[in-house]
Amino acid sequence: MKLIKCTCQTCNQHIEFDAQELGRATNCPHCGMETLLFGPSTPPPLKRVPNHKRNWIISIIAIITLLVVLLSGRTMLLNASALAAGGVLSVILSLVVVVLVVIIVLLWIIFPVFVYFGMQRMEALLKQIATNTAH
Repeated sequence: MKLIKCTCQTCNQHIEFDAQELGRATNCPHCGMETLLFGPSTPPPLKRVPNHKRNWIISIIAIITLLVVLLSGRTMLLNASALAAGGVLSVILSLVVVVLVVIIVLLWIIFPVFVYFGMQRMEALLKQIATNTAH
């Protein structure tokens, strides 16, 4: 039984495994994330790139929804008959809805951007730590 060592693609910790397991995906004993077992003669596999297409589709849907709500709120504000018929409460309510939708859509778009750049900084720090501790 020959043992081979490789590193986890997520946490860069060393994993020791039987040679028969070469090329198999398994959970890392250190971080619990799925990793591919590779040998010293084979380079580590590339990390999977997240699917950003889905995020763009969700963002486009959110922007279209925002535009629809803004346009409907604008038409309610411009509708003089709604104000004349005592519809002040409905206009105020529509304004509140518009403001809430704007806040939610902005957070929906902005929050993932902050998370993405935070993860990039964290990955750079982890690589720096890994290179400093490898020596």
